[in-house]
Formats: sequence, structure tokens, C-alpha cells
Amino acid sequence: MLIYFEDVDAVVDRAVSAGAKLLQPPTDQFWGDRSCKLQDISGHTWMFATRKEDVSPEEMNKRAAAMFGS
Repeated sequence: MLIYFEDVDAVVDRAVSAGAKLLQPPTDQFWGDRSCKLQDISGHTWMFATRKEDVSPEEMNKRAAAMFGS
């Protein structure tokens, strides 16, 4: 499940303080999100994100090609 928040970094800090396990730290993604992955105390995996920028399909393709070497 992916949930968007205003400030993903603040949400991660609160979640980890409450006992969540950080599986993937907040990272800027080529499609314009800053996202992370956590596991709650019951073992469920969550993805949280903040939309940082709206990226056009052309720019997204360009960034993906640069990242994956295509």
C-alpha cells in the first residue's frame, strides 16, 4: 500500500519512533516522488511518499534511461 503525505521524512521519523522498521529510507525517485518503505509492528509493509515534482512523460523516460542505461 502506498500513502502520500505532505512530509514523508517527518512521517518516517514518527513511525520509526513508534516501533516501525525502516526497510528503505526516504529517497528521491526519478518520477518525482520521495518515497520509502517500512514494516509496522504487525509485519505489514507500507510505502509512504511525498510528491516533490510533476514530471512529464518525456522527462520521466529520459531520467529512467539515464538511471537504467537504456
